[in-house]
Amino acid sequence: MNQLIVQKRIIFGEDDSKIIELKVYVKDYRAKLSSLFELDGRIGTNEIKKIFPESKRQFDFPKPTELIEELLSFTTGAT
Repeated sequence: MNQLIVQKRIIFGEDDSKIIELKVYVKDYRAKLSSLFELDGRIGTNEIKKIFPESKRQFDFPKPTELIEELLSFTTGAT
């Protein structure tokens, strides 16, 4: 518990009505994230081509919307 407090990973409420929470950082799970997503690397490129058909290369490494949605769901609690 003391180690978690030192690392500032525990979030205390302003009063006793708030439940104590534990901060979770993406950096702690970075190695595990690659195994969670099995996406074709061309999906993002194909999505961008649909949006900008006249352009050859709008972005160097576009990410698929599915991946962005999944990553955002970690931080927003959305599913």
